[in-house]
Amino acid sequence: MTPQERGLLILGLITFGALFLSGAIWLSWRVYIWRINRRIYQNMQQNTPAVASQDKTISVEEIAHRAIACLKKAEQRIEKLEAELQRIRGVAIDPAWDWLTAFTNCLHLLVIGHSRGGKTTVIHEIATRRIKRGETVFVCDPDAAKGMWPGCDVAGYNNDYKAINQSITRFADEMEARRKLRSSGIMRTFAPVHLIIDEYADVVEQCDDAQTTIEHGLRRWGKLNGHIIIGVQDKQVKTMKMEGQGELRKNFEYTGEIYIEQEQRQIMISNASKKLGIAPVPELTDPESLIIPIELDTSDAERLLERLFITEHVLEQPEQQNTREQHQNGTEQRTTCSEHKNIDKLIEPEQAKKEPQTTTVNRSENTSEDDTVISEEPPTLEELPKLARAIEALAKGEGVVEAIYFGWGLKRGGGPKYKRARYLLEAARSESEV
Repeated sequence: MTPQERGLLILGLITFGALFLSGAIWLSWRVYIWRINRRIYQNMQQNTPAVASQDKTISVEEIAHRAIACLKKAEQRIEKLEAELQRIRGVAIDPAWDWLTAFTNCLHLLVIGHSRGGKTTVIHEIATRRIKRGETVFVCDPDAAKGMWPGCDVAGYNNDYKAINQSITRFADEMEARRKLRSSGIMRTFAPVHLIIDEYADVVEQCDDAQTTIEHGLRRWGKLNGHIIIGVQDKQVKTMKMEGQGELRKNFEYTGEIYIEQEQRQIMISNASKKLGIAPVPELTDPESLIIPIELDTSDAERLLERLFITEHVLEQPEQQNTREQHQNGTEQRTTCSEHKNIDKLIEPEQAKKEPQTTTVNRSENTSEDDTVISEEPPTLEELPKLARAIEALAKGEGVVEAIYFGWGLKRGGGPKYKRARYLLEAARSESEV
């Protein structure tokens, strides 16, 4: 036998032995498991009658005792779940820490909260505290109304984004002047000045200079004692128009996310590196309660509609009288206006009597309303009462989003119906400024 044949024989014997040993081990394990399962089954069969007979003799006191024990275990489980929820969301902040004071003293602040969540209320409280210190506060708020931000330099009444853009530019010019003074050595320290932008996503979308100015300010205005507060409804980088610059958010000293839980406003506070915890939001002054109303005659709303939209396209409709009655029903109540100018002044009597120009837009008969992106036609007979209700809501101090919901029942979105409603309302507002 050659050495090669001898090696192959030895290798074959080793392989066969390994397979035999593996099979024996597997078979032994299966037998062992089978015996254990059989023993468990036998024990269960033996214990079942005893348990059944024992349960039949349980007293009422024993049942009550077991029920109380189960309730205690359930309470302990609930406490553990609540603790786990707090761990996921963040720990409760020490009540001794005044987070509102910390927000007031910080360099840059980001406040997140959905509509009617309390975001503007918290920002308003911080602005009020800074005004009481004698500091200068610029406020850019598309939903601002007269008296809402006392002591502040406010821009944005009546969705005036042009004024907001000018205010941001003016603030940036102030920072640039400070930079020149600081670099020349004439002055190295400056009084604090604050820029508040509420509804930041809308402002960035409408104002060309807002995004670049704010991004520059977050990086460079700290040494110039320029402070920024931003209010936004969504913390996503895309919503804040900061794609590719997520690290820019770390320039906010604090971030507060406000939400409502069990009818109580809570705020999740974090800094640039970690979450600090959760704290309840105290009762603060509602900015809406500070609005100074001015009376608005219901006839003004009708005159405004007549000036803007009653064109030949509408007058030729056979149901003109019915439309007029519906329109009067939608505006029969006296309202109050939160704008900084009375609409009586916005509508000149001579201009109100002029016939508006007819707008003609070709529309296919087979095209539905949902397929139209934005229609620039005058309001139809069905849209006039809705527009009247929306203008009435604006006169009460509501924002554009709330007014559209009040008039059309549409929530904020990008659908064609919502765009159509926004176009009609924006056209009314722009015409009132002429």
